[in-house]
Amino acid sequence: MTTKVPSDYNTKLSEFQKLLFVKAFAPYSLVQSITYFVAEQLGKKFVESPSVELPILYQDMSNRIPLVFILSTGSDPMSSFTRFAVEMNMANRFVLT
Repeated sequence: MTTKVPSDYNTKLSEFQKLLFVKAFAPYSLVQSITYFVAEQLGKKFVESPSVELPILYQDMSNRIPLVFILSTGSDPMSSFTRFAVEMNMANRFVLT
């Protein structure tokens, strides 16, 4: 955990209890602490964003299986998507909804 809890609570509390402590007394550190907790308990793959490789995704698409982007703050796949459409000679065939 990146936020140290004071005194001997650091050794007496479980990692999850430390998260509750941070939530109560240092909420500004909660997101960072949860990220660290998940990485330590479940593995880094659960907190790292996977890279999007459109040629690989394209193999799984069809006219019945669409490609859907779920966006989060700071992500913008449009430039990669447009570049891929040009590479596939389909720049004039995609529709944004």
